[in-house]
Amino acid sequence: MKLENIKIKAQEMKAKVVYEFDGLKFKTARAIEKYPEIAGAITIGVISITGMAIKSAVKMHCSNAAIERRRIERTYYDPATGAHWDLKRRATNSDREAIHKCKQEDGDVYEVLKKRHLI
Repeated sequence: MKLENIKIKAQEMKAKVVYEFDGLKFKTARAIEKYPEIAGAITIGVISITGMAIKSAVKMHCSNAAIERRRIERTYYDPATGAHWDLKRRATNSDREAIHKCKQEDGDVYEVLKKRHLI
């Protein structure tokens, strides 16, 4: 198809969508005038759907943050060797102390992690 034909088709589709949307607005306005109690039901429905959407978005955000926190707690990065290790469990305070002492003494952190059954 030529570019002109595509532009004409796009304009026709746009006009059709605008026409249908205007018709829907008109029908909705007439229905609300005819049955005012529908307006309350529509309003309540829209508010409840919006509330559910917001609630699910907030809930999803919290779960993503928790997943990220768990991922950070279960990995260890040794800047001296540049190695990343996935831990079997979360490191306790005593594990962290042992790792810190090993770093200060220029020891092998991998051996400490292995000895404490973290990897």
